Parts: sequence; C-alpha cells; structure tokens
Amino acid sequence: MWLILYSLLQGVNPEIESFETEVIPEKIDELRKTEDLIKKIRFSSDLLMEINEKLKEIENKKVCLLQLTQEIQRIANEAIRQASETRLEKKMLYNILGPSEAPSPGILSVKLDIRERTVEDVLKGLEKRGLIKKKV
Repeated sequence: MWLILYSLLQGVNPEIESFETEVIPEKIDELRKTEDLIKKIRFSSDLLMEINEKLKEIENKKVCLLQLTQEIQRIANEAIRQASETRLEKKMLYNILGPSEAPSPGILSVKLDIRERTVEDVLKGLEKRGLIKKKV
C-alpha cells in the first residue's frame, strides 16, 4: 500500500503549477472581458469546476502524504521505544523527530522542563550512540 501511495506522489503534476500561475489568470481576464452575461455565468461555472478538480487532486496528494507521515512516525516511535535507555532520552528523541533542524538545547530544556546542561549531556550520549546526527 505504501508503495502505491509513494508512486502516486512521484507523479507530481507540473500542470497544476502552470494551471495556477498561467492559465487561471488568463481565464479570469477572459471572464472579465466577456460581455454576454449567460456566457459569463457558464464560463464561471466551468472555471470553478476546473479549480475544484485541481483542489481535489491536491487534497488527495495531501492525504497520501499524511498517511505516509503516519506510517513513518509509527515505525520511528517503535524504534525510539526500543533504542531509548531512559525516559528522558525517549522524550528528547520524540521532540527532535522530523524537523530539518533539531531544536536547540535551550528550546528542549524549556519544552521538557529540565536543565539545559542535562539536555546537552543526553544529546551528547545520543550522538555517541548514533541515534541523532552530530552538530556540524
């Protein structure tokens, strides 16, 4: 199932981006210039249906990404439970899971309500064991 979701996401459709940036403004200009009220209403309806279809595609991709995120977090949570030696390590790993840049020891200290020095010591231990990336 995850392979199917991933393959759906790989088919990123460049038409969506060009649709948003090029086609819609052109069609809106055309809509504004239309004098015939019936044509304006029909054209508006068609354009709104087209936009709704693109929104549906985006929502489907979002659902796929959320499902992938959920599965990855489930796997990571299990690994954290098995790899953590203390509750504090577990809490810290949960808090740094995901973001491109790990929070600073100061931020973790406030979030977890523990001394910054303790956070730094635990982070060093996690780095030594290879559970988190070393700071560059």
